[in-house]
Amino acid sequence: MLSDLISLWLAAIPLMLSPGPAVLGVSAMASAYGLRAAVPYWVGIVIGTVSVLLIVVLGITSVFFAIPGVKPALVGLAAIYILYLAYRIATAPVASLKRDTESRPKFTAGFIIAVANPKAFAVFGALCASHTIVPTQPVLDGGLKFIALLIMAAIASGSWLLFGSLLARYLQNPTLSRVVNIFFALLLVLSVLKALSSFI
Repeated sequence: MLSDLISLWLAAIPLMLSPGPAVLGVSAMASAYGLRAAVPYWVGIVIGTVSVLLIVVLGITSVFFAIPGVKPALVGLAAIYILYLAYRIATAPVASLKRDTESRPKFTAGFIIAVANPKAFAVFGALCASHTIVPTQPVLDGGLKFIALLIMAAIASGSWLLFGSLLARYLQNPTLSRVVNIFFALLLVLSVLKALSSFI
C-alpha cells in the first residue's frame, strides 16, 4: 500500500507542478499583489481543487460529461473565464499602485479557476484511473487517493504562490512589473490552450 501511494505521488509531481491555469494564476496574483493579498485567491484554488477531486474520485465527471453538449459548453465557459483572468493579470496594478484593494485577487476567483480548470480534471482523472492503492476496498482506495492528491495539490499551488511572491520583491520597477504581469498572462493563455487541446 505504501509503495502504491508513493507511486501515485511520484506520478503526480510532474503533472501537478507543471504550469497550468491554476498554479500560473496563483503565482501571477502573488507576483502582482504580493503574498498576503494573494492568500485568499490561493485558498480558493485549494477549496476548488477539493471540489474537483471529489467530482473525479466519485466518478461524477464521467456521468456528467456523458450528457450531450455539456462537456464542450463547460470547457468553453472555462476558457472564457481563464482568458478574463489572464486579462486581469496583465492589467493588474504595478509596483507603486498595488495598494488598490478592489482589484486584489479574491477567494471566489481562485475557486472558479480551480473548478473551471480543464487540466485539473484531466490530471486527476488520469492519476485516479491509473493508480490503485487498496484494490480490494474501492471506498478506502478513493479516500486515500483523494487525501494524497489534495496534499500534493496544496503543495504544488503553495509552491507557485511562494514563487510569485518572491518575484514581487524584485519587481519594484513599474515597467518590469508590467512586463512580468503580461508574461504571466500570456503563459496562462498558453497553458489553457494546451489543456483545452488535450481535454477536448
